[in-house]
Amino acid sequence: MTIDEYAQKYSVKKKETVIKWILDGLVPGVDLATNYIPDSARQPYTNARAKSADSIYYSIVKATKNLYH
Repeated sequence: MTIDEYAQKYSVKKKETVIKWILDGLVPGVDLATNYIPDSARQPYTNARAKSADSIYYSIVKATKNLYH
């Protein structure tokens, strides 16, 4: 799938966000030479707003349940 298709699949508003994820290595299996993203690639978990221990635990459980990386 292309970057645009990936962004649309996960409702990401900015294509630049997906490109940043790819460059940061958060989306495994991407071939940058052909701009190919495997269909099995899932959206990375990038929620950095958790501040307390309880909210961090809640975020981890939620991410695991939603099958985020």
